[in-house]
Amino acid sequence: MSEEEGGPGPDPAPLPPPAPAGPGTDAIIGGVFLIGCGLCLVLVGGGCTALLIAVMANTHSGADGSDLVMPATILVVGIGAVILGIRLVTRRRG
Repeated sequence: MSEEEGGPGPDPAPLPPPAPAGPGTDAIIGGVFLIGCGLCLVLVGGGCTALLIAVMANTHSGADGSDLVMPATILVVGIGAVILGIRLVTRRRG
């Protein structure tokens, strides 16, 4: 009697282990970098914006708000970088 007619077949190949559910090392390093840079931008942009608002309020000049465009933009970019960094660190791999 040959093995092909009724014998047990070959064992199936083992499945690879599942990937971990958390973010990878590259995502963690990138997220921490983005959070750090974002916090620096928030401090600079927020400080400049607050200082310019205080100066404009104290001088009672007829200056328009165009001086606030750059610091407010830096503040918004910093907030966006912090949010993106947090999402990058806390995302699930899948």
